[in-house]
Amino acid sequence: IRSTNDSDETKGNILIFDGQFTINASADAIQAENTLYIADGIYHLVSGGGYPGQSTSTGNDNRRFGTRTEGFRTGEMPFETDVPATNSEITEAGDETTSQKGLKAGVNLVIDGGTYDISSYDDAVHSDDQLTINAGTLKIETGDDAIRSENQLIINGGDITVSNAYEGIESAEITINGGNIYINADDDGINVNSSGGLLTINGGDIYVIGR
Repeated sequence: IRSTNDSDETKGNILIFDGQFTINASADAIQAENTLYIADGIYHLVSGGGYPGQSTSTGNDNRRFGTRTEGFRTGEMPFETDVPATNSEITEAGDETTSQKGLKAGVNLVIDGGTYDISSYDDAVHSDDQLTINAGTLKIETGDDAIRSENQLIINGGDITVSNAYEGIESAEITINGGNIYINADDDGINVNSSGGLLTINGGDIYVIGR
């Protein structure tokens, strides 16, 4: 599912209020150029072949390595689509690579509820600017970061289980006000990636395994 208009700020948005979706995409499963808003629904998402069985991040840039494996399916859902690998990103080294994220927004990603099983080769939940999780149940396995926002990430609630990831939660500024959060990460469980960034934890039950 894609909305890619970047020439009109009133477009390039995806709003989903409910539904049941199974998506197996070679690129991003659900991608909005501007805002991605999800109120509720059931989502089984596989992107880039799914979790490859190991971390695919070097920690230095967005280049990927490793062997892909088949994605997973959790039950039969009434909607299924295969999306061609047309999304691309430019790494710090200047290389072009296919974006293979589960949920992706160019500006703002908001999750107000829903149930999510995400197996992704790249980040599972990603925003290029702001990301907010207010509620929902998320089960994530990914070769890169589980939940990442480039500037601001806020978690107000929800049940979040990250069984495999390079890093669990990452942003320049992270605020956790609530929720039940379990993270099993190959690197940092929760990472503020800016020298001037801030991690604020006001509530929630959080269990982290980092290496």
